[in-house]
Amino acid sequence: MKNKAIFAAGLMVAFALLTPEDVQAQASGYLVMNDSAGTQVRGKIIWRGGSRAYEVRDPNNASISRSVPFDRVRSVHVKKPAGLDVGVKAVSGGSFSGAHIAKLEAIVKAYGMLGHDLTAGAALARAYVETGQGPKTEDLYRRLKSSRKAGDLPGGLVGAYWDALLKAGKSSVLNREIDIILRTGARSAVAVAYVLKGDIKKQDGKFEDALIDGYLRTVVLYRDIKDVQPEALYKAHSCFQELNQVTHAETMRKRLMEAYPTSSYAKDLKAGK
Repeated sequence: MKNKAIFAAGLMVAFALLTPEDVQAQASGYLVMNDSAGTQVRGKIIWRGGSRAYEVRDPNNASISRSVPFDRVRSVHVKKPAGLDVGVKAVSGGSFSGAHIAKLEAIVKAYGMLGHDLTAGAALARAYVETGQGPKTEDLYRRLKSSRKAGDLPGGLVGAYWDALLKAGKSSVLNREIDIILRTGARSAVAVAYVLKGDIKKQDGKFEDALIDGYLRTVVLYRDIKDVQPEALYKAHSCFQELNQVTHAETMRKRLMEAYPTSSYAKDLKAGK
C-alpha cells in the first residue's frame, strides 16, 4: 500500500508538470507533409510543444506512433471540435456569454497547433476585448503566435489584439505590429491592418485620411475577406457621414445591409449606433 501511495503521488507530481500541449486532446486527422508529393500522415495527432513536433498515433494501435518535426509539415487537418461553430457564430453576432467564452477557451487549450485553436482563438480574443478583458487578449495573442509566423495568424485574431492595444494606449507597439503585418501578413490580416489604420486616423478627426488610407482599401481591395467587410463598410459609412457625403454613405450602408444583414455592425446601424 505504501508503494502504491508513493507511486500515485509521483503520478500527480508528473501530471502537474505537464504543459498544456501534453494534456491536450488527441484529434483524428492527418498531416500534409512539406514534400513534393504532399504526403499525408494519418492517425490521432497531438502537438508536442517541448520538441516542436507532432506525434501521430496509429488509430488502431495507440502504442505505435511517430514524431513529425514542425518544419516538415505543410498543414494540419483534424476533425472540428464540438461547439466551435456555435461559439464563433455567437461572438460574430455580438453575444459574449460566459458559457461561450469557456467553450472557446477549452478548444484553444485542447487543440493547440491543430488549426482549430486559431479559429477559436480569434473569436475568443474578440469576446475578451468586447467584455473589457484586453490583457487576456494580449496574452492569448502572444501564446497563439509563439510557435507561428505572423503571416499564419487569422485577421480576426490580429484585429482583436490590435483593438486591445489601441484601447490600452499602446500606440508604439501597435504601429510596429501594423508595419509587420502589412509587410508579411496574410491577406486577411492585411485587410484588418488597413481598418485599424483607418481607426487611428479617425480617432484624430482625419476622416478623409481614414477612408483613403484605411477603410476603403479594405472595402475595395480586400472584398474577398468576408470577415472584416462588415466592420470596414460600417466605419466607411460613418466617415462619409462625418464628411456630409450622403450618397457615398448610403452606398456603404446599402452594401452592409444587403451583404451582411446578420452581422453585429448591421444590427448597430439599424439601432442608429
